[in-house]
Amino acid sequence: MYKKKFIEAINQCKICLAKDEENAILVEALSSFTDQILFYNAYVMKDSPFVKHFKDFFERLEEFIDDRCYSVYEDLVIMVREKQLRLGNKNLTKAEVALLKDFESKVIDEDSLVYLWYHYKLPALIMKEFSQALK
Repeated sequence: MYKKKFIEAINQCKICLAKDEENAILVEALSSFTDQILFYNAYVMKDSPFVKHFKDFFERLEEFIDDRCYSVYEDLVIMVREKQLRLGNKNLTKAEVALLKDFESKVIDEDSLVYLWYHYKLPALIMKEFSQALK
């Protein structure tokens, strides 16, 4: 799913984001993602709208290298949240924990797609998957 060009695009985005110190958590989380790309490729739901956006964004990065790199924040939050739900907190990197804490500290519209996925839809999907595996 993730090719060398894809990882290079993430690195370009990290350079763009690193210009603003407020993006440090996202930059570190993107680094953590690239370090664990095989895990994310194997275990994260590929049909999530967040995963689709994340993948599409980096596949087309040449078209928009600017402050829009921050738009992957919510995508990465949902992917890290899925990892947390599947493996528990002990298996998260410091950067992943920081990303989730940062997200949880922000005032988010409770009707937003990311809020609903983070708190309700994703946990329900993971529980359904686990219960089906036990049958």
